Amino acid sequence: MENLRHRHTEHDNYRSTREAHHPQHPPHGHPTSGNDHHIMDVEDPQVRDSKIHSKLTISPIIAPGKKKRRKQQSARKRWKQLDAVEYVKRFIFAVVIVMILSGGYIVYQLAVYPRFVHPKVVALSEEFQVSVVLMNHYRPRMIKESSLLSTLLDHPHVGEVLLCHSNPRTQFSYSHPKVKNIDAIVENTERGLALRFYFCYMAASYEYVIIVDDDQEVTPTAIDTLLQTFAAHPDRIVGRYGRTYSPNWDRRNHGYNTRTVFGNVEVVLTKFLVAPRDFCGNFLRYESIVQDLLPESHPLWNGEDIFFSLVANHVNRVPMEGPYRNMAVFFGGVSEASNDYKDDDAGVHDISGNMDRHVWYRAVWSHETWGDYTLAVHRARNHTAYRGTLWGTARERLAKLSAEEEEQLAQQFAHKYSTVNSSEKNQDL
Repeated sequence: MENLRHRHTEHDNYRSTREAHHPQHPPHGHPTSGNDHHIMDVEDPQVRDSKIHSKLTISPIIAPGKKKRRKQQSARKRWKQLDAVEYVKRFIFAVVIVMILSGGYIVYQLAVYPRFVHPKVVALSEEFQVSVVLMNHYRPRMIKESSLLSTLLDHPHVGEVLLCHSNPRTQFSYSHPKVKNIDAIVENTERGLALRFYFCYMAASYEYVIIVDDDQEVTPTAIDTLLQTFAAHPDRIVGRYGRTYSPNWDRRNHGYNTRTVFGNVEVVLTKFLVAPRDFCGNFLRYESIVQDLLPESHPLWNGEDIFFSLVANHVNRVPMEGPYRNMAVFFGGVSEASNDYKDDDAGVHDISGNMDRHVWYRAVWSHETWGDYTLAVHRARNHTAYRGTLWGTARERLAKLSAEEEEQLAQQFAHKYSTVNSSEKNQDL
């Protein structure tokens, strides 16, 4: 800095001497004649110092938060500069984009999971009668107080209702000419959920059987639609709820897709379906090929509806990858019964965890309910994973059965069930 000051002092002395000899010198950069064009003004020392310091000074670093705020402020300024017409244009553009995306998603869902299926239906004769299999295990109030049983008994095409009481704590006797109260406690210990197919085959009086869960409520129109659709092709299973198997898509559930599908499907759930009585016998015939998987099922024979449909496909020689014959039809008049009819804390003891209807928001206020909710989530995860495993294993084993194995299973079935007296299993309480 001392050298710099010394240089500035020399320049100042030279400038003062020059101005004394040339008082008429014009401003910097404009010489008056060719003799003095090489003489230039010297820059002011203060300006020179400021330039030198500006080059040596490092610009301050702006914090990321300040940069973000500056961007937000500039964006607000741009929006404020827009007029009302531009606002409307941008809003309409956003709405159009959302509508296009939503429409594409809906079209995709309808293509993959068709809902509006219009199958062939036929009129039912007055003589057409079916049996109904209904289980009573945990929730007797469902059967006593909901509209399900009364609707079934009042329907003209329902000839009988097999009411299977599988729990001694909830056992009761329902008095009605069409109701057969069956003591199924022993069969529940041996067969679990599959007891419905046992009594369907051993105790039903009619050729066709409706299987329905106790937590469903149906209307007479829904029963008519189900039976009329089934009557068009009575060699298959027809129901309200279908399922698909996607091993490469739902790896977490081992291929089991919990989404309800409609149309020709591989599996129809027993929540509400109708099938030939002989299909129940086929279930009993082939059930031994998956006995090694049953210890993992909770409750016993969880996934019985999957195996029931797979056996029907096998007997009808339906290819593993389709096209399938079983049908799930979307129609109104079928709903879940109210939780008010339950005696087990809003379904925490249900097989699948009852995730759709569990009152989860009560968990915020009650530690006990929150624990029940987490338990229900865990049960639902295990439920779907096991069903996926059963589905994949059963369909492969059914496809690999040889002619000799088929004959052996037929002989075992005939020997076991031809010696059973159905009247002993159809006991009125």
